[in-house]
Parts: sequence; C-alpha cells; structure tokens
Amino acid sequence: MKPNTIVIGFHDAARPSNTLHESRLLKDLKFAKIDRAEVVEYFTAKDYMPQEMNEAGEHLSTVEYVHIVRDVLKLHKNICIARHFHRLDKEALFRNSASGHRKYVDVWPVDMLKPGETGWGWDNSCLFLLQLACILSMSSRWKTRTTLRVFLCVTSLQDMHRRERQLKQMLDQLRIFAKSLVVPWDHVICHLGTPEEAASADRDAADLPEAYLKAMNEMIKKNSLETAIVFINMPIPPAEPEKYERYIANLEKLTDDLPPTLLVHGLASVISTAL
Repeated sequence: MKPNTIVIGFHDAARPSNTLHESRLLKDLKFAKIDRAEVVEYFTAKDYMPQEMNEAGEHLSTVEYVHIVRDVLKLHKNICIARHFHRLDKEALFRNSASGHRKYVDVWPVDMLKPGETGWGWDNSCLFLLQLACILSMSSRWKTRTTLRVFLCVTSLQDMHRRERQLKQMLDQLRIFAKSLVVPWDHVICHLGTPEEAASADRDAADLPEAYLKAMNEMIKKNSLETAIVFINMPIPPAEPEKYERYIANLEKLTDDLPPTLLVHGLASVISTAL
C-alpha cells in the first residue's frame, strides 16, 4: 500500500518543541526490527527539529505553509493538520478510565463552504474523516476508554428525527460503532445571510465571516467539555496567495481553544461495503 496521507502541525506563533522522549518512544513496538537506540538518537538529534529563522520561532511563512498544503492536495494525498495536541494527556486519559469515566472522540463532518449540503450526503472528505476517527476509537487502548460520537448539523427546516435515522443506518452499514447526535445550527449559518445565500456553493475559505467561524467554534466547544480529540472537516485553501493569511486566520478562529483537533481533508474513496 502506498502512503496516501500527510499529517502536519498547525501554523501559528507557538515555538516548536521536540516532545519525543526516550522514555516513551517506541514503548509499544515490542517487535520492532529496528534498533531502539538508533531511533531515539535520530528523533532527538539536534538537527531533527528545524532551526529557528526569526524571533517568533516560525520556520515557514504563511504563504509557504499554505503552498505545502495545496501541493499535498495536488499530489492527490489526504492531508491532516494537527492543532492543540500538546494538550493531549494520554497518561491521564488512560489512568482516569479505571474509574469507568470515558472521554469522547468527536467527528464534525461539516462542509463549512457548503453548509446547505451538510448532512445531505457524505463526500470522500467526510468519509475519510469518519474513517480516521473510527480507526483511533478501535485501537486497543482507546476502545475501552473513549466513545466515538458523530455530530450531524441540521436546520430547523429539516426533519431532525429522519436525519438521525439516516445517520444511524449509515453507521450500521459501515459497521462503525458510534453515538449519533443531531444538533441544530441555525444560529451558526445565519451569519452567512439569507437561507438562499447560506445555501450558495460559491464561497471561499478565506472570505468566511468571522461571526460564522466563531459561532461554529462555540458550538463545538460547548459540546466538547469531555472530549479527548476533535475531528473537523477542513475547508480547502484558496488559490490566490494574497488570501493565504486570511485562510490561516480563519482556521485559527475555527479551532481556537478547542481540545486537541485534527483538521482533515480527504480526496480518495476510503470506505467499501462490498464485504
């Protein structure tokens, strides 16, 4: 199988740090054929982390960073952008599970650029988002300590009970064990204008209203008090370099103060029900 997914960190002003410690590295790879000492030496070498290039500790400009994201998509690779993962305390998560208290792995398959189509169909990006969260929740340590939740955003004009049944049927068909939650989001998409304007697909990720992004952020935050990781469908970057700064700023507003978050955009079909 060829690698088809690229995972990168978020582009912000935080100084990068090497969080790979010898005490934790490869501790679960009991049958690794590569020598442990060699791997530890490689990942902790001084030249492994890029050297700082300015006082802010940024190694790439925003334009260079977004160019990388666009290049990944041009190569027909899936891309994941990780933010706030320094807040993920796995030891505490696994330790607290002994009391029976479970955390959540949340999936928000929302198309921020086409909110009118959200919930009506699942494109490749939303299915890939769901697949990643499912794989994590099925791993041995996470399976007994977390619950997978899938949020479906609907408007007051839609039949909420019907949409929830459709979501449950799809999860059953895909053999994904998850809790389905339907949430109204009229208070979010109202910031895009009239229902006709909100349903318009002619929209750019760099030009999304700040109120719209902050309302979406608040809704996710409100539902994430006991969440370990959030998976969000990532809007694709604009083509014009002059919009790159606004695009990154919008991603910051969307994910601000959330739990560890993975912004995901998938391209290829990843799920089959043939078996």
